[in-house]
Amino acid sequence: MITKKMLACEESRLDRMNRFQFPNYAKKIGYAVALMAFLAGIINRRTVEVELLTQLSRIFMVAGLLIVSLSKEVIEDELIKTLRAYSFKLSFVISILMGLLMPVTNYLADLVIKQKSEGLIGEGEFFVLLMLVIMQLTYFNLLMRYHNEK
Repeated sequence: MITKKMLACEESRLDRMNRFQFPNYAKKIGYAVALMAFLAGIINRRTVEVELLTQLSRIFMVAGLLIVSLSKEVIEDELIKTLRAYSFKLSFVISILMGLLMPVTNYLADLVIKQKSEGLIGEGEFFVLLMLVIMQLTYFNLLMRYHNEK
């Protein structure tokens, strides 16, 4: 009896997490945060180059795009939910593949261009996270346009 209650509670909690979305107006906030973080990163890079500011701008850029990604559409129906889930799945797989292949690509490009290489150097977690969020937003918008044209 207790296990059934625990399972029901966990299922309810997971269902709430699965349905969590920001309101539609949060998209504008997310884009603003990402744009300001991007500009702050450029300004930091061109002037003082403080590592802390670089890391903060990266964090806020990804967080802003994540807010956009998790925001509702004006009309949220089953098609939108399906397209969003498909775009998350597709962007996850492609981002992971890019994260795995980029060190090899960089290594081979260094060998061809410089005739020597410093080894397999990964792009880091920021690159993978940024690509994940950007690809999800891109695929979601492309899928929505495709279905709206039908």
